Amino acid sequence: MLESGKLELLAENINAWLGGKRRLIRVLDGRIRAILSDRYGIIDNYDLVFLALDEFKKKEAIEVYRIDLTETMLYLKAIDRTLVDTVKDENIVYGGLIIRNSEVGASALKIEHSY
Repeated sequence: MLESGKLELLAENINAWLGGKRRLIRVLDGRIRAILSDRYGIIDNYDLVFLALDEFKKKEAIEVYRIDLTETMLYLKAIDRTLVDTVKDENIVYGGLIIRNSEVGASALKIEHSY
């Protein structure tokens, strides 16, 4: 339908498949990444990472330990060298946080702290 220029027919079909409900469609490089409710609150991974890095700069002891990005999830792990303790046999542990986000609806934003 797209190639034959029948755009009205294509739009009618897509709207029928979606059940007439409003949807939020996430597209990257011409590919549909997600079809979400129009009420889904997107937090872009790019924006989240740069916001976190700006906050980490305010406290010099925080180090980004690892950042992973998959098709569906962002994982960011950071360590705060000022939050230090020892456990059995004098093993040193540091506090930190884990930020998880999905901008395609696979999971909600989660921020966890840990030792």
